[in-house]
Amino acid sequence: MSLTVWTGWTMGRGGNALNDYGRNSMNRCELTLCRASLLLASLAVFSGIGLAFQEGRGGEVPKFLENFSVEDLFRNEIVAKVNRDLITRQEIEEALRPALKTMGNPSPDAILDLKMRELLRIVGEKIEDGAVTRYNFVVRQRDVETQIEERMKEAGSEDAFRSALAERGVTLDEFEENLEKELARVHFLRTQLGLRAARKVNQRTRYDLEVSPDEIRSFYEENLEQYRVKPRSRVRRIYISSKKLGGDDQGREEARKILNECRSGGSFEEMAKQRSHGKYRETGGDLGWIEKEDKSHLQSIVDFAFSAKVGEISGIKKVGRGYFILYLESSEPGTLRPFALVQDEIRARLWDQKAGEILLSIRRELIEESYIDPPEVKMLLLFHLDRSR
Repeated sequence: MSLTVWTGWTMGRGGNALNDYGRNSMNRCELTLCRASLLLASLAVFSGIGLAFQEGRGGEVPKFLENFSVEDLFRNEIVAKVNRDLITRQEIEEALRPALKTMGNPSPDAILDLKMRELLRIVGEKIEDGAVTRYNFVVRQRDVETQIEERMKEAGSEDAFRSALAERGVTLDEFEENLEKELARVHFLRTQLGLRAARKVNQRTRYDLEVSPDEIRSFYEENLEQYRVKPRSRVRRIYISSKKLGGDDQGREEARKILNECRSGGSFEEMAKQRSHGKYRETGGDLGWIEKEDKSHLQSIVDFAFSAKVGEISGIKKVGRGYFILYLESSEPGTLRPFALVQDEIRARLWDQKAGEILLSIRRELIEESYIDPPEVKMLLLFHLDRSR
């Protein structure tokens, strides 16, 4: 069996709460931490750094894993140790039970893959929870209650929310416990990021979250294609189904009548609402904006969108068991978004990149200062950290 290192991202039990917390945060620091926390040891972080054991998945295998037997690892009752915490085989199997129920009959390799993912998720959990404990971070109960209330609203009711949790094998008490831990992790990461960013301002260390105007301008000029708006056209269509009218002759005749009325000054939009068939009837035949590379429409529609003049009405076009008529409502040439309109967007993007670098450093420190056995797990986490830079 070949051993391949694989990196993906999956959520652990209650893991979505961390992302939801970030989406509801009030400032950029918290929003970035929500995204970047996926790079750090937490419930929703190391869950995705796993090993794939299936044949044919090419990839780099670190030398430190060449003699590492995952099968032997999961034969042990105690699978791993993180600082003073033990991780047991039973703990991993219980956590995976809900997921395995939905997988039908997974292969032994797939089960090993899941077990390794779960192990790394738990290792990350232990690492970050230990840091939270050392720094004595406490989450306000009201913050936890607010998050749970929002989950219940999204689910539609408390009963619906409890049912959704039950399907995942999680009770409301367990969810609340996990959520409290995750909010504590976010608080810890936000505080650490703030402290290190401030150190740069005062002591000129390498941690700096300030984005200069020159950096913004340079990024814009080096990535102009990202801010180029492609040419696009807006087209309306009237579709006549021959089947609905009793045959091809009837469909063609109806299309001819509609075309004459439109060219005589009739409103194309109103004609589409009254006499068109198909899903675009309610919107007056509006197909929306179309780009030249658009594959969601027939090529004949795309060709018309970029060859006709605004206000032009096409002839009758045969398609399948019907006919259609097109109208070019408007057209926009390709343009470059002005620097003034995108500079705030670029500033936010560069800020996120710098914050991500700081968070990677925090992550490395958390891993390096932790005792993790077997040592291959620790080396694997650091290996992925280096590859993510």
